[in-house]
Amino acid sequence: MAAAKLVHEHGHDGATIARITQAANVAVGTFYSHFKSRQQLLGEVLDDRRLEMFAHVRECVRGSRSFTEAEQRGFLGFFDYLRLNPTFIHVETAAAVWAAPNYTCHFIDIADSYVQSMRRSKSQGGLPAYDDHELPILAYIFMAARHYISTRYVLHSRRPPHLPDYVSDAYLKL
Repeated sequence: MAAAKLVHEHGHDGATIARITQAANVAVGTFYSHFKSRQQLLGEVLDDRRLEMFAHVRECVRGSRSFTEAEQRGFLGFFDYLRLNPTFIHVETAAAVWAAPNYTCHFIDIADSYVQSMRRSKSQGGLPAYDDHELPILAYIFMAARHYISTRYVLHSRRPPHLPDYVSDAYLKL
């Protein structure tokens, strides 16, 4: 999508409507027949990318026998998704400021997905050290780790990002 690529290359401020419509090869008026603003477009791009990322990570964790295994495979799958789609982290970061309602839904969807996964694991005897009310806190911890690691190793990368092995090794060890 042209907007995601422009946010990736130029930041939110540089992804102007003029640049977006030029990259998409459509007239400015066409933009406004689909979107009220750049913020709405950014929010919709984030929503689309989140669903795409979920599908990729879901495929990576398929067949996991425990939450720990799913989290390890999901972590590697998430960074594989970022390698294939480096625009994601730029769109997510910009949306936190410029498309806050969509970002809030994005954040809640990811947390809910984590909690559902942990509840399934608990129902099968996993995560015995944690009570149900603690699961959202664990979700936020995992989410924060992925976010900050991706900010450090992907956000400012000028080439297709590759997470150093020592980073994934340390996360998986934790």
